[in-house]
Amino acid sequence: MQKFGEIYKRKLNESETRQETKVLDEFKIVYKAMLEHYGLKAINSLNEQSKLSFLTELNRYWTEEEGLSEKGKNFVNQRLISLNENSTSLQKKNFLRAKSYAVINETFRQSNIKYKLYDVIDEMYKELNASNLNDILSSETITSIILESFNRSLIELTNNIGTELKESANLSEGTGDFRIAYNYDTEKGHKAGNITVNGANEEEALKNAKLALAKKGINKPYALRAFKKHINEDWRKTLTGRSTQEKEAAKKKILDDINLKIKGLKRNPSKYAYSNVPDKLIQHLITRAKENNWRGHIENIVSASDGLIYITYRDAKSTFQQAVAPIAAGTTHLGAF
Repeated sequence: MQKFGEIYKRKLNESETRQETKVLDEFKIVYKAMLEHYGLKAINSLNEQSKLSFLTELNRYWTEEEGLSEKGKNFVNQRLISLNENSTSLQKKNFLRAKSYAVINETFRQSNIKYKLYDVIDEMYKELNASNLNDILSSETITSIILESFNRSLIELTNNIGTELKESANLSEGTGDFRIAYNYDTEKGHKAGNITVNGANEEEALKNAKLALAKKGINKPYALRAFKKHINEDWRKTLTGRSTQEKEAAKKKILDDINLKIKGLKRNPSKYAYSNVPDKLIQHLITRAKENNWRGHIENIVSASDGLIYITYRDAKSTFQQAVAPIAAGTTHLGAF
């Protein structure tokens, strides 16, 4: 009959395996969808800026801990466009083009502008006592004049938007850690702006933003929102590689951790497994870490079966690395996962 500890450990391992499989499967799905969306075979075909943008977008859609996010599901199912702090100029233009068209189109639909223009034509019918449309103007002339009016209105609108955006851009300053978006009131109405400031955290950044805006004469900004630029470094390093300095630093940390754990073993050998062969244990840990390019960490694990402490090398990102390794190598066949 199996001990409770053994059963518990086995069930836990089975549960973790199922979760890792689910997360990995979801990675394959969203990665394949992104490749298809951007017409790519592998991430290595991108330049550095586009690669960083790809990774940041991927980071929004999928995480090793949770798997596919809501944004990821929307992208997979509907190919909804998403931006991030590392999006390329082309991605930004395409996003703005698609979204602005949708907004304008929906605004026209809700306003019933077509029928309001028909009302103008009906008014002309009555004023001119016309019997048919040609008594007013030809259909080509009418649509041409409406288009002219649209263009005039759109020019006025875009000029107004351009002026406000320039005012907002002129209020931006510095290259700090946080970008603060805000609204404020003027005699001409409500306006929006953004400013870049430094801060140890979001609260401090917001405080610094208010001080900086006060110097510019904006004393009552409201609806302040803080945005911090970031990129998951584990993703970047796994897919694009680490520098020599980073590798050496990781190696040193693991070796230091091994020495620290072994000192604990030698102080209380009865509590540790393999305490009688510490040299072999050290070599085993070093070999495992070296094989994985000095990623991961060293930790103590208490066994549920014998109660002993096992000094173990753990690759904290094993599932993630397993998933993205083919990308880093330029693999194009998803079956390689």
